[in-house]
Amino acid sequence: MHKLFKLLFSVHGIINMLGLATAFTACILIMLWVLDELSYNQFDTNNQLEAYEVLTSFEFSSENIETMNRAPLPLRQIVKEEYPEVKNTVTSSIPKALTITTENSNIQEYGIFASSEFFNVFEYQIIKGIKKEQLLINNNSIVISDKLASKLYGDNWQTLDYSNQTIIINEKIYSISGIFHYLDKTTYSFHVVLPLLNDLNTRATSNAWENFDYHLYITLDKSIHLNTFNGKIREINNKHWQEAQGHVFAHVQSFSRQYLYSEFENGVNVGGRIKSVQTFAIIALIIMLFACINFTNLSVAKSLHKAKQVVIHKVIGASKRRLYFNYFTESLQITLFSSLFSFGMIVILLPVFNGILNKDLSFQDLTLLHLIVVIAAILCVSLVSSIYPSILVNTFNTVSVLKGKFRPGSRTKLIRQGLILFQFTFSLVMIMGTVIISKQLKFVLDKDLGLTKEDVVIITPPSDLNNSIKTAWINSLYQNTQIKEVSQASSNPISIAASVSGVIWEGRVEQSNEVLFKYIYVDENFIELLDLTLIEGRNFEKNRAVDRNNYIVNETALKAMSMTDPLGKTIEVFGNAGEIVGVLKDFHMESLHHDISPLIMGMGESKSSSILVKLNSDHSSSISELNPQQSDANFDFKFLEESYLENYKGDLSAIKLISFFTIVSIVISSLGIFGLTSIDSQQYLKELSIRKILGANITSLIFRMSKTTISLIMVAFLIASPIAYYFMNQWLNDFKYATTLNGTEFFIAGIIGFTVISLSSAIKLIHLVRKNPINAIRSE
Repeated sequence: MHKLFKLLFSVHGIINMLGLATAFTACILIMLWVLDELSYNQFDTNNQLEAYEVLTSFEFSSENIETMNRAPLPLRQIVKEEYPEVKNTVTSSIPKALTITTENSNIQEYGIFASSEFFNVFEYQIIKGIKKEQLLINNNSIVISDKLASKLYGDNWQTLDYSNQTIIINEKIYSISGIFHYLDKTTYSFHVVLPLLNDLNTRATSNAWENFDYHLYITLDKSIHLNTFNGKIREINNKHWQEAQGHVFAHVQSFSRQYLYSEFENGVNVGGRIKSVQTFAIIALIIMLFACINFTNLSVAKSLHKAKQVVIHKVIGASKRRLYFNYFTESLQITLFSSLFSFGMIVILLPVFNGILNKDLSFQDLTLLHLIVVIAAILCVSLVSSIYPSILVNTFNTVSVLKGKFRPGSRTKLIRQGLILFQFTFSLVMIMGTVIISKQLKFVLDKDLGLTKEDVVIITPPSDLNNSIKTAWINSLYQNTQIKEVSQASSNPISIAASVSGVIWEGRVEQSNEVLFKYIYVDENFIELLDLTLIEGRNFEKNRAVDRNNYIVNETALKAMSMTDPLGKTIEVFGNAGEIVGVLKDFHMESLHHDISPLIMGMGESKSSSILVKLNSDHSSSISELNPQQSDANFDFKFLEESYLENYKGDLSAIKLISFFTIVSIVISSLGIFGLTSIDSQQYLKELSIRKILGANITSLIFRMSKTTISLIMVAFLIASPIAYYFMNQWLNDFKYATTLNGTEFFIAGIIGFTVISLSSAIKLIHLVRKNPINAIRSE
């Protein structure tokens, strides 16, 4: 026990335990995050079918293909009839805010409208109700989640008889036909499923090929070769939709892959969040390798310092196998105690980690297999960290060591320096990445979007809000003295999702490339409220009835239509012809990952789903006044600046994780340098003491001892800079609008790395050179 205590609480043991515990903590936290990312859209199913979503790609040119996860409504019936491989099909809407009213409750939740085969495609667990094959057949019945049932009926919801329970949605009375188990980890989140026809009946263009407001899902046998099936359905739009003109193509993607593989370039899937998962998993492994490098270097340094003790063991009969076993045992003991320490650190840090990443990770996410992997990693670390030191000590020349003439070979020195160089290089790459990502996010947040987002609130009322209440509420907003301007729109102006193709314009060349336009309905106040710039023509006018059929377009739309004199020209959208009365200066209506899209604006307050309110600068007391007094419905309030930030959720998570890993890598590298300095400096204590007696000052002594570390940092900087430039340039290519790299970022990162790493060795050296040299020589 005394020997174990001495091992663990020596400089070598403490530094190794801190380094390993830090690495284990980082790796396990990231493992929990990776497992959480991989768990999205994973349905429990025992059959041989898999759910796929039908995607649509618009080929504007051979080098410009845009993909969206929507499909025209008529496509469902055609897929069902023409492709025997398709077992089930379902059309569903995007989630919508609904006010749900019962006898005792009035709450707002998101719901979808879906066709009757929805629960045949998606294997949700039906907790209560009729068979899933019979759900959504009756247009007066709905299916709700268990979480919503708990909100509506309390903790005893499972014991209630739902045959007599009714819910009012969209002023229509529904009965509950089933309750499904809600899934937290899905890209398609909702608590109510309503029959699709109830939504289609409210839309005049619901069956138009140009309407891309709905999702289309199908099921295929898992044995189906996906590339073959995609080849069969590729031309299905062009075959049945004349206006597609050979430029609109269909393909499917597994719903289970949608969360991680959501990015498409020119119609080809290029990954998505999976790239972050793979990147951070690799970084976690490198962090673990860092700890092993520290462990190995410190063990080598300790062996060199205690060479006499090692060879004496050999002289008295210790075998090579025995020395191997001793090193492995020491490594295993330190690793086990480090892992126990790391679990304590995880318990403390996990709530903070969840808060930073907006996750709900817990140890419950770990299965027996994961625990086996952790145990295997501990054994692996112990084995890897002990191999080289145990081999090295068996090469010591007994006579040279006992005569005091032993010096470590140049090969050993180069290996140690090479391992340290790897640590420094990786740490600098991480620091450079953090600096560059931070610079890009600052660029994103500071960039002029072409509109004003400050002091603007986006209000999303429930889709089923009574029109008279909505009108009275909007009128009251105009009377509010804290409000500068009010406008209505069919979408959030900086995340316009609605698109339309098949647009006909005056002068369009037949068989020309199809153009996918962003489309938004607005009122006459929209342009002024957002400070948009009209470069030609005029704004919509409320008293001009003809403006209900007219349009305003942006500069990019003019280029797409090859128009040079647009005012008064006729365009036709959704079969409605009207004139172009104005041209807007381009503004960003999506994140800076995307180019500015061609945009068409129509006039129509009745089609609005978003209310924009511009507040006075001092709006601290204004938000509470925006909620309508005439309704108990819950309204969604969000500042436009907050909405803009949501476009960069993935990037903000990336900078947080990169920063976390950067700190971890610097801590482990610093611990390693501190430990090596502590052990190596003892070998040169006599030399330092003599130099100090001869008049050398502290600064020159510290510099002399730090020359190797400084040289390694400089070499690491030269290696890290092109590596960081390459990878960060690839990351910046994901943005259509990005900052430029001018070299300052690398210089700043180099200064940070140099300062932190140098200090870790300088602290020990300062302490060493300040010792009384006479005492040091006597001890020698």
